Amino acid sequence: MPYLKNKYVIVCLLFAVVASGSIYDRIRNYHEIKRLKEEIAEYKQNTEEIEQSIEELRSNSKMMEKLAREKYGMKQDNEDVFVDDDATR
Repeated sequence: MPYLKNKYVIVCLLFAVVASGSIYDRIRNYHEIKRLKEEIAEYKQNTEEIEQSIEELRSNSKMMEKLAREKYGMKQDNEDVFVDDDATR
């Protein structure tokens, strides 16, 4: 194997081995960055929807009252609330 005695061939082979690991890392990092950017976009969209809901609740007292009644079981002082057990199943 006379070509392995040449120090330039050996250096090139070592560089190729080291660079291949680096290329693999770059590809893996690229895909990770792409996935994280998509996740960020989903969170931004979710945040915008929540902000829109908050604004709607602040501007519409009927919506706020509906949410308070349905989600938190709140009532006005002059009201009685009846809970139907069959409806919750």
